[in-house]
Amino acid sequence: MADDREYDGFQNGSSRGSTPRAQSRYAPTPPREPEGPAPTEEESRILDRDWYGGDEFGGHTFGDDTHNPFGSYESTWETQRQESAQHEKMSIRFDARREQRQRENDAWETNRMLQSGVAQRRDVAADFDDDETTRVHLLVHDLRPPFLDGRTIFTKQLEPIPAVKDPQSHMAVFSRKGSKVVKEARQQRERQRQAKEATSMTGTTLGNIMGAKDEDGDSALPVPAEDDIEHTERKGNKFSEHMKKSDGASNFSQSKTLREQREYLPAFAVREDLLRVIRENQVVICVGETGSGKTTQLTQFLHEDGYGSTGMIGCTQPRRVAAMSVAKRVAEEMEVKLGSTVGYAIRFEDCTSKETVIKYMTDGVLLRESLNEPDLDRYSCVIMDEAHERALNTDILMGLFKKILQRRRDLKLIVTSATMNSKRFSDFFGGAPEFIIPGRTFPVDVMFHRSPVEDYVDQAVHQVLSIHSPWAQATFWFS
Repeated sequence: MADDREYDGFQNGSSRGSTPRAQSRYAPTPPREPEGPAPTEEESRILDRDWYGGDEFGGHTFGDDTHNPFGSYESTWETQRQESAQHEKMSIRFDARREQRQRENDAWETNRMLQSGVAQRRDVAADFDDDETTRVHLLVHDLRPPFLDGRTIFTKQLEPIPAVKDPQSHMAVFSRKGSKVVKEARQQRERQRQAKEATSMTGTTLGNIMGAKDEDGDSALPVPAEDDIEHTERKGNKFSEHMKKSDGASNFSQSKTLREQREYLPAFAVREDLLRVIRENQVVICVGETGSGKTTQLTQFLHEDGYGSTGMIGCTQPRRVAAMSVAKRVAEEMEVKLGSTVGYAIRFEDCTSKETVIKYMTDGVLLRESLNEPDLDRYSCVIMDEAHERALNTDILMGLFKKILQRRRDLKLIVTSATMNSKRFSDFFGGAPEFIIPGRTFPVDVMFHRSPVEDYVDQAVHQVLSIHSPWAQATFWFS
């Protein structure tokens, strides 16, 4: 009975036939049916005999295409390779044909454009090897002195050195406080102005009925005008109208005429020598001390020598106030009205006319005129006064005049400078001659106060009065 159970278990495919198998929770997989027609019994018998026979005689060997399941793939791959080579050959032939057609089309279009004149043929160098061989490599070294590169500290004091050694000293304290006299005068002037504005009837209803108008103040600035009369009022509001004739304050100016005052200046003593140097040279560097008469007398010398008949005589000044005051002084010496023969031009104001021969102006005005007239054809002679101050506009004009003088041989340029920079200007204009106007020296006594004073303005006035009373001479006060 046991043998029967073992045999039954073996037949069921299990070595433990007596042990029941657990029921699977998944559904049983149905058996797959073979695809295609079912082999016949004869074909199955031949296949089995061939397979088992191969095992008995040493198994299947390499190259045996009879039992090779991939034998047919080799012929298929060879066929695909031949087809791919054929397709690639045809593609190359097609691309060559299309490229030839494109070249012919481009050649025809180029020929049409050349024949019509729309385009021009140019030879372009396609060889770039020459450019590479002539390339130059530059090595730039950023050289800095040791005391500026920051790597080395040459001092042990890192804080800046104060200008005042003792901030708590009497002189430092008095300087910070300022002058009490000046402060009181400023406050009193401010109170008077406020009181005048508070009691003024200008702009009120009663003032308009009574016809009250603004009184002319001390300022010479033009009052803003309305749009309809802006041009008329701007033309009338000029600094020249507010300039009063200066009366002599000293005994010298009151006792001598303007001509005698001119002859007393150091520049008048060398008048003929200066004019001779100007006639012989196109550029002259005039060197003179302050007060020698360079600014006021040079223009009059040139006008009296006939340079004003061929054009204007221009004189540049670094400041507007200097241009106005010098023009006013020269007009008084020549006994003409300011704005006629002698005039000035500053920013926002032009006090000249068609009769103007001597024109004082700022260097910025002359620079602006050079934009409209590159050669400055209206001028026969130009004086650049105070050139040693080296303003930006003055330096630009120096470079412009160096080119203008090459085009205009009839133009005269006179550069006035201090003694310290005269050699530089002479070298800049190719070794131009220097003419020195001798100055006058006077004895100077320097007296210092024994102790610091609390109000330096008040003490200076007392000192001037004490010096002026015994000798009754002119006194200059420098603070």
